[in-house]
Amino acid sequence: MSAPLAEVDPDIADLLGKELGRQRDTLEMIASENFVPRSVLQAQGSVLTNKYAEGLPGRRYYGGCEHVDVVENIARDRAKALFGAEFANVQPHSGAQANAAVLAALMAPGERLLGLDLANGGHLTHGMRLNFSGKLYENAFYGVDPSTHLIDMDAVRAQALEFRPKVIIAGWSAYPRTLDFAAFRSIADEVDAALWVDMAHFAGLVAAGLHPSPVPHAQLVSTTVHKTLGGARSGLILGKQDYAKKVNSAVFPGQQGGPLMHVIAAKAVALKIAGTPEFAERQQRTLTGARIIADRLLAADVAKAGVSVVSRGTDVHLVLVDLRDSPLDGQMAEDLLHEVASRSTATPSPTTRVHRWSPRGCGWAPRPWPPAVSATPSSPRSPTSSPPRWPKAPGPTWPRCGLGSPGWRRSSRCTTVWRTGRWSAANPSRRTGLVARGHRGVIPDTAVVAVANFRTHVNSGYSYPMAQKPVANALILELEPVVASNMVRHLDSQDPWFAHDYVPFDQGENFAFLGGRDWDPTQAKLPRLITDALEILLITKDNLGGYHRELVEHFILEDQWGRWLGRWTAEEHLHAIALREYLVVTREIDPAANEQVRVEHVMKGYRADHYSQVETLVFMAFFERAHAVFCRNLAERIDEPVLKGLVNRIAGDEERHEEFFANLVTHCLGYTRDETIAAIAARAAELDVIGADITPYRDKVAALAENGIFGPDQLRRVIAERITAWGLADQPELQQFVTA
Repeated sequence: MSAPLAEVDPDIADLLGKELGRQRDTLEMIASENFVPRSVLQAQGSVLTNKYAEGLPGRRYYGGCEHVDVVENIARDRAKALFGAEFANVQPHSGAQANAAVLAALMAPGERLLGLDLANGGHLTHGMRLNFSGKLYENAFYGVDPSTHLIDMDAVRAQALEFRPKVIIAGWSAYPRTLDFAAFRSIADEVDAALWVDMAHFAGLVAAGLHPSPVPHAQLVSTTVHKTLGGARSGLILGKQDYAKKVNSAVFPGQQGGPLMHVIAAKAVALKIAGTPEFAERQQRTLTGARIIADRLLAADVAKAGVSVVSRGTDVHLVLVDLRDSPLDGQMAEDLLHEVASRSTATPSPTTRVHRWSPRGCGWAPRPWPPAVSATPSSPRSPTSSPPRWPKAPGPTWPRCGLGSPGWRRSSRCTTVWRTGRWSAANPSRRTGLVARGHRGVIPDTAVVAVANFRTHVNSGYSYPMAQKPVANALILELEPVVASNMVRHLDSQDPWFAHDYVPFDQGENFAFLGGRDWDPTQAKLPRLITDALEILLITKDNLGGYHRELVEHFILEDQWGRWLGRWTAEEHLHAIALREYLVVTREIDPAANEQVRVEHVMKGYRADHYSQVETLVFMAFFERAHAVFCRNLAERIDEPVLKGLVNRIAGDEERHEEFFANLVTHCLGYTRDETIAAIAARAAELDVIGADITPYRDKVAALAENGIFGPDQLRRVIAERITAWGLADQPELQQFVTA
């Protein structure tokens, strides 16, 4: 029972690993897929999987439900509070089952249903002939105006008056504009119909206050939780209290047996996250990203390629592109996007008829991109070079969407699980169109360029992140709350400063190629010992890329770890910027000679991938303390007040960095003590003085040691003091470092 998956079923474990790699190696653009927070995954993979709980809280058919009752009540309360609803049912296993329950609560088989036509952006459950909704109910459909591609509410009203439906659906799967819910409500009242809104695609925007809410206007509202809401793959029903009993009965026993309590717990977590400012900010990036795509595709050069944007823009996370005048169809666009490491969805839209086995639509959406990461053009690629790869997307294993039978999935290229992923259309009237879904956040401009140029497959080069990110293992997860609490402490204790505060730009002058004069040794005013120390410190800081890569490859760039590693990198980079600007502006060093050393040293980099994660944390604690002592000793020798202040600022940052990494090591001592002590001994034994690895500066390093700024004596003191601070001075394996 306790054996790991890799041991019990290596085949499935291997496929999960491959799928994780696929998700990280591609820019995912399928609108029904999202990055699920780790907290949601943890709740969904919890012991609640074991619990049966038919019925509702307080009225279960099984015993032992005292805890899951509370879980479900929390989920219901959060859903009602988030959307301002009187009633919520959180039990539907999926959006389709939520929709089935809504219809069962509002109408009887054989009664009339009016919804948006599938080819105009509707959904299978809105009356499609092959779906249950098309078989149980009599259906009619409204569409979009052929010239504006917008829903004409006068036409909807006329159709409703003629058809006299029992239920009117306002909602869509592919429509780029907001709906007039008040107008739908008025029409429904006029024909004595109930109004049901399916907000599965835009629920996240509603939660963030960036999209009109349908809840005040509709009798019932359904949604999935895994699209823009970014939660567990499941459904949710909201509405008026008058309909609670009918909906509850329609869900259980009408549609389902026992609810999935582990999924409901994950749903509760997602609903809590959806009420945060961070979630709202991400949804705002969603809209910005979609509008960037739409604006780029509206440009004249794209129009010349035969591509036009349906409705001339977007109000939501989705952009529709008309390809009737282009040699491309949706499948070709999907294939080309696949070549540049993206994923898309074959999606019908209201244009040209094609053969039933030639899907002519394509769903497109960027993954949410971390604000600090971007893909930028580099060198042009030759026509024969391989397509550009995208920077790896962050995150753990996220659920995939796979609509259709194995081998014929609607969602693009589920190659890990299925033989092929191309979608077979359900009827012969599939139509041409590209659907660009942008709900995952602002995409890099080069992504827009890649899409705009897909017709001729002309793409720029792309930059790559420094490191591949490993799967979050037990130690990473164990330390994550420690990282989070230390990040709060680190930010609370900060005293922000900027490079320009310590660089006397008014003393700067041009070099010869700009009409000034080149550097010569007579321009240096500081003592040679001081400039030697500053150059050693600067070159060490310039190797930041190597240290950053090692930390990322040992840990992850997500959640709390990502925030800390990004913060640490930015602060260390500030040190290098300030030092270089000061030394160049004041002409205290030969910039050409320094650059030559920098290039040579940075090309060597820093590679330590044979060390364990704990050994890496120990090294960083020692390394940061060594730099703090180096800078404090150096500052004592400096008379120039501005430079003295700069070096002391750097020392202060290094002391705070030391505290952060040292606290992680302290937690490791409680979590895996023997391994941590062994790691401290191993790293202490091989630690060298600062600058020892800069070959051209060996004479400078020796001078610093001789003059007491930093050498073997100071290094031994650093190690001894750090070990003592961990409370390990009496540890037999470490006594040699303390007594020395």
